[in-house]
Amino acid sequence: MRLSQIIAGTAIVVSALACLSLSSCQQRDSSASSSSLKEIVVYSFRSDSADLQLFRQFETRNNVRVRVETMTDQAMLQRLAQEAGKPVADVVIFSDIAWAEMAQQQGTLQICWSDAINRNVPSRYTDKDGYWVGLSKWALAFVHAKSVVGRDRYTSYDALADAKLKGKVLIPGYKRDLGQALVASMLANEKEAVVQQRMKGWVDNKLSLDFSNDNDLFTALSAGKAAIALTNGESFLRWRYSGSPQSFQASEELDLVYPTDNAGRSYYNMVVATMPANSPNKDYGLALVGFLTSNDAQGVFCDSRFELPVNAAVIPSELLLSNSVFVEIEYDWGVVTEKLDAADQLLQSAGW
Repeated sequence: MRLSQIIAGTAIVVSALACLSLSSCQQRDSSASSSSLKEIVVYSFRSDSADLQLFRQFETRNNVRVRVETMTDQAMLQRLAQEAGKPVADVVIFSDIAWAEMAQQQGTLQICWSDAINRNVPSRYTDKDGYWVGLSKWALAFVHAKSVVGRDRYTSYDALADAKLKGKVLIPGYKRDLGQALVASMLANEKEAVVQQRMKGWVDNKLSLDFSNDNDLFTALSAGKAAIALTNGESFLRWRYSGSPQSFQASEELDLVYPTDNAGRSYYNMVVATMPANSPNKDYGLALVGFLTSNDAQGVFCDSRFELPVNAAVIPSELLLSNSVFVEIEYDWGVVTEKLDAADQLLQSAGW
């Protein structure tokens, strides 16, 4: 082998080693820099790509790392109790207000309030004592199977108790917790006897068929196995626009209706943010909740799930507005949360 070839080969090896060494140093520097960042932890029931996008934006703006742990509402409630002595999470995002109320009752939350939150969120979408903050609004809806109901549409809460629907209504067992919050809202605004009679009618019309998730429920409904399903309106829209041709085609056999009271308004619920008592990074936790309720973040956070923003300055997406949108009943959530235990007892007595 010629000397020039040996020299050239050696130069290539040395150059490669130098590059590897430089790369290794850069990686160590990057790792050291990354490890020095403050980390805040979020427990959440949802793991949407839109949420992760928002967390990355927050990281960039605040020079922190956000670690997200996804679990059920029940699991988050248990973790809060288990970690009460030494909290891990800085922010906990629950799917509805009832879970936040249970967390508050077990003494595992602290006040979640800041000037930014005050600017972004109307007081009616926050806890009167400051323990939770609404992030988005959603409501339970009636999804109709066109092949079964024809042109009929059941548009009021009492309509679901119509004797013509006996054995034709899907009320999935996994919606029990959401039903509790709905009934608590009814009890806060209507006479107990009226609500009790309504729930009895709903249960009397309930179809024995049950499912473990919304996708299976909607597929069965589109096949005409029931007349109506009680479920989250936003869940139906996410299924319709999931990108699956089969789901979209099946959804054409269904119709979404938000039931209303006599004034054309609907009971609603909210996705809410809370903060564990003695959380490790309170200031960053408050900053994150303030960011999620801001003009910049609300559209992304809500549009991904076809939910309505709590920030009045943010307009819902055109796609959401082109579908059925509910007009909320305005009520005092403090009164509603006080009715949760009564709602649970009423549902038990009705057989739900």
